[in-house]
Amino acid sequence: MLNSIKKIELDTASNFSQLISNYSNKDFEFNNKYHEENKRTTSDLNRKNEKNLENLKSISLVYYDLIGDLKTTINLFKSYGINSTTIKPTSLVYSNDEDYSKVLSLYYKIFNKEMLKSINYHKLFNNPLLSLELPKIYERWVLIVLLNMLIYNFKFKPSNNDWNHMVADAIYNNKNIKNLKIKLIHNNGSYINFVYEKELFVEGREYPVRPDYVVYFNRKSSDNTYHNYTLVLDAKFYASINVLETVNDLKDNKDYKQGDNDNWVYIITSVSDLISNPLSNRIWSKQAYYGEAFLLNDTNDQLPNHRYGGIFLHPDVIKHPLNLDNLQRLFGMFLQTHGHNYCIACGLDHDGNPKENEFTNGVVHTCNNKKECGFKWTVNNCRKCHQPLYKNGFYWTYHMLSLNEPTKIDNIVCPECGDYFTSIRD
Repeated sequence: MLNSIKKIELDTASNFSQLISNYSNKDFEFNNKYHEENKRTTSDLNRKNEKNLENLKSISLVYYDLIGDLKTTINLFKSYGINSTTIKPTSLVYSNDEDYSKVLSLYYKIFNKEMLKSINYHKLFNNPLLSLELPKIYERWVLIVLLNMLIYNFKFKPSNNDWNHMVADAIYNNKNIKNLKIKLIHNNGSYINFVYEKELFVEGREYPVRPDYVVYFNRKSSDNTYHNYTLVLDAKFYASINVLETVNDLKDNKDYKQGDNDNWVYIITSVSDLISNPLSNRIWSKQAYYGEAFLLNDTNDQLPNHRYGGIFLHPDVIKHPLNLDNLQRLFGMFLQTHGHNYCIACGLDHDGNPKENEFTNGVVHTCNNKKECGFKWTVNNCRKCHQPLYKNGFYWTYHMLSLNEPTKIDNIVCPECGDYFTSIRD
């Protein structure tokens, strides 16, 4: 995928001579600026991959010795005709055996303490004996990833220190979970109420609907009042999926958008080629749809304005190394567009020294973590409807790029009014 970014960079460089002849000096400076931004994006991704490789090397050294010991033990078992099974033994021979009980008890403690982190999920997905449980396994893996993303990437801290044990207990005991709530607080006073298996009551339905996850974001403003926004998410472990049909069913038929509340509704799915007709050539465009504009065959009356969409998410980060960024981009979009003006790349605040962008009349913010991140993003308003627009560079920007001027990545399509928009349906 990094090769794709490098190709974009090289293609841009090869067209510079033509751009010089076609544009004024100011236009050339504009495009040169964003060529440099593409280079920074490539550098950021390279640095991220290098860090991941270092972590994998460290882990590999630990696992190498463990695997050797395990192979010896497994060969011993096989010599006695002992094979593995996914079914827990229930006979009294096992239940009353003191050694077995101690080992089982220790396993439970490790399972709860580590909150499933030691489970190699992508190996589970290849086990045919677990095929009937895969949707539930995927759903609960997504639960853990969502919480980790909000806590570690976006710096929302749990108000309850036992939150991980509460989640692990619920998952392990396989309870009929309903309305499992975790409060996450940001240091700026804003907070999130995260609810797993939330019961939503819908007019005309005898029983409530239960989306997998609901994120209630309560942004604290400068006058100490709170503004509330809701993101509803559903996990879908399918072999194939139509993102528009699925999300329309959830938001309209099941009323996940809750009528006039206009909740955002997104699906999270294991299908990698989620978008058959992507809206751009960005490396994530087939894996994520952020409601940036109409997809082909979208029959909704109003522009999506990011209110609905879907992303690909999978535990096999070796095969899909950047897929977790789809979720980071989704959360970053939801928080930024609702006034949480923080770095989408690392979740930290800006340096408090915003600068005017002479080319776009916007305000440029620089991440306060200049040593490890240093990400820059621009905030300005749509020239037509004045909606705030967050421009996060070629990789992190979730808005659609202008079809009229695709080489200028700051000229994006306004998701509210469609300014700069040439309809894909026309």
